[in-house]
Order: sequence, then structure tokens, then C-alpha cells
Amino acid sequence: MKQANYDLFFSYIEDLLADDTVRAMRDIRQHADSVTRLSHSLFVAYLSYRICRFFDLRSVEAARGALLHDLFNYDQHEPENHKGHLRRHPFVALNNASARFALSPVERDAIAHHMWPLNISARPNSKEAAIVCISDKLCSIAEVSRLYLLLRMNRKLAPGF
Repeated sequence: MKQANYDLFFSYIEDLLADDTVRAMRDIRQHADSVTRLSHSLFVAYLSYRICRFFDLRSVEAARGALLHDLFNYDQHEPENHKGHLRRHPFVALNNASARFALSPVERDAIAHHMWPLNISARPNSKEAAIVCISDKLCSIAEVSRLYLLLRMNRKLAPGF
């Protein structure tokens, strides 16, 4: 059953993972030195997908929006990128994703509004986007606190990423 869940999840995002810009996220560190932006995005996408499936929501759109939620092409750790990053990067990611893929309204909502409540004016408009937002916070906490290492011991979401 577990492998079937992974296989189904990956079948929904395989076209996104084939894109060079998405794949380039594996070369950028995210919240912790050992976490890439791609592995973070996959973690958020899979958690969002599973929660949405549990609640019989649009799990595919949530997974796809979550995978693209941090598709910005700068290093947020560089001093020149710090100012305004929390508010700016969702819209940079949305512009980048929109230029490469046809996005549904739910996917657009998930990307643009994943930083709520840190960006108080960008509240999610769908249940799926709210779940992506919450999943992003949970995954970020796990990564910064290194709880993700415990998860990685038991399963690997995406070998090679």
C-alpha cells in the first residue's frame, strides 16, 4: 500500500520533475544545509497530497502546487536577497511556474499564498492551498529542527533528488 501511494503521487508530478528548472532546485539549499529546495518541495507536496486525499480534496492539484511553491531562482541566504524575501518569493515562484506550466486556480492559490500568516495579506482561498500552507510550515519546522533525519531513515520520497 505504501509503495502504491508513492507511485501514484509521483505519477501526478512526473512532468514537473522532468522540467530543468524544477530539477535545478536540487542544487539549492533550503532551510537546513542538508535539505535542498527540491527535497523540501517534495516533502511539502507529499504531505499535502496525503492530507488532501484523506479529506477527499483535490490532492493532485495540492501536490502540484506544493511542488512548485518555492520555484524561485535566487538564494534566499544571500544578504542581498533577505529583504522582502518572505513576502516576495511566493509571487516570484508563481510567475516562474506560470511561465512553464498551465496552472489550475488551486495550484496558483497554493503557490501564491503559502506564506500566510507571515504574509497576512496573502490568505489561502481554497482548502487545498491552506493545507499546502500548513504542510510547508510543518516541513520547515522538521527540517530546521532536523526531525527530517528521522523520517529519512525510514523512507526516501525521491531517490536521486
